[in-house]
Amino acid sequence: MASLLDLLTGFLAAHLPTVPAPTPAPPSSCPSPASPAPLPPPATTPLTSAMVEIPYASLLHPSSSLSPLLASAYGPLGLGILAVSGVPSLSRPRDELLRLAREVSLLPPASLAATVSPDSHFQVGWSRGNEVLQGGEPDWAKGSYYANVLEDVPEPSDEEMGFGDWCGWHSDHGSLTGLVPALYLDRDGNEVPNPDPDAGLYIRGRDGSLIKAVVPPGARDVLLFQIGETAQVHTGGVLQATPHAVKGARGRAAEGVSRETFAVFMEPEFDGDMSLPEGRTIEDVQGGEAVKFLPPSVRTLGSRWKEGMDFGAFSEATFSIFYNVVGEEEE
Repeated sequence: MASLLDLLTGFLAAHLPTVPAPTPAPPSSCPSPASPAPLPPPATTPLTSAMVEIPYASLLHPSSSLSPLLASAYGPLGLGILAVSGVPSLSRPRDELLRLAREVSLLPPASLAATVSPDSHFQVGWSRGNEVLQGGEPDWAKGSYYANVLEDVPEPSDEEMGFGDWCGWHSDHGSLTGLVPALYLDRDGNEVPNPDPDAGLYIRGRDGSLIKAVVPPGARDVLLFQIGETAQVHTGGVLQATPHAVKGARGRAAEGVSRETFAVFMEPEFDGDMSLPEGRTIEDVQGGEAVKFLPPSVRTLGSRWKEGMDFGAFSEATFSIFYNVVGEEEE
């Protein structure tokens, strides 16, 4: 697994384009241009888009031919997520691990409560009902177990208008998130298909579009890699994190069905540098049009990132928005 991450991150670094410094506008006596027409509201009818897919074998022998795919996945108009298919020996450990997630959630409440860590913003151990959704409502629909040691710092989540009822609207704040496609289990722990074709991962595009991101077929040997806000800062906006949410399954077929997932958040050390590339500004990193289309609960980078802060301070600014210190939980 580590070798795959090395290949992918190394390839990204090798093909990352140089970000030019902005050229100052020349003096002009021309009158100011008219204000641009207002942008349309964010779309509410979702589109469907397949994730950009790269076979694992292609990463063993990378070439310039992969650059357009990386740009399509991670650039300003991309979904911010890339699927690597055909990963050797992945299918069995994925199935075994995701089944264990359900077993953790069914442990006695006292056992789960013993792992809760409010001092870490619930980024160690069990967390349920501690992420604050749109309107200040706790997120009871999702339980997470964070396997972080106390010196490390992890991830947030939020929601827009009840849409992301299995996981609300958020952008990952680290550098790169690796995850496996979800596994759906019934009440007895048996694997079942996604019971609702409208359920799953949705992305809010920087043009306001609402997109259901489709995982490649045969997802048992697929790894997904999603860009986070720290990579967006470090590249001056060349790579773009994208707000995303998980819409829950509805209907009779969805009764008793759970969705199991596993993610690894890759990020700098707590005291890691969060400087922008020379010549870039926070406005270059997250443009005005993209800001206008953010879900209401996703705060702008400019409201959290400050010149001179390290990754720990950026994490603290992010967690203080998303987490609510409340007790576990009404059933």
